[in-house]
Amino acid sequence: MKCRTSGHSERWKLGTMVATSNSGSRKGFSKFIEESNMKANRTKLIAIIFFSVPFFLLTVFNVTPAKVGAAVDEPAATYKAKCAVCHSPTASKFYDAAKPDEHHVEVIMKGKKGEKPPFMPGFESKGMTEGEAKGLAAYMRGLKTP
Repeated sequence: MKCRTSGHSERWKLGTMVATSNSGSRKGFSKFIEESNMKANRTKLIAIIFFSVPFFLLTVFNVTPAKVGAAVDEPAATYKAKCAVCHSPTASKFYDAAKPDEHHVEVIMKGKKGEKPPFMPGFESKGMTEGEAKGLAAYMRGLKTP
């Protein structure tokens, strides 16, 4: 197809338009293609930088997301997962609320041999901290008090 104003013809080759003049010169159009390829490469480079920099920064600074709301539910979840089987969901078995929290923290951390199995295991060796044990003891006391 010929252009009406300039006399250049256009033809399609592999999905791209190649313009040729009557004399066969392609310099102007090839320069246009080269410039558009440079723009595309620049855009790709910017996109790569835009997406890779945050991952690099997370790796370098070793940032972990903060737990939102985990501190409030942690003793309840721990009790349900590790304690409710033996002590019941309301802490009505093998628990004396009259004893001080320090006693309960020590039993939670070190364990206790009872008269007959199952014995109370110590959770210090399983990775529980004293702060977590205090939270668990307070949670159990809250289950017992009306």
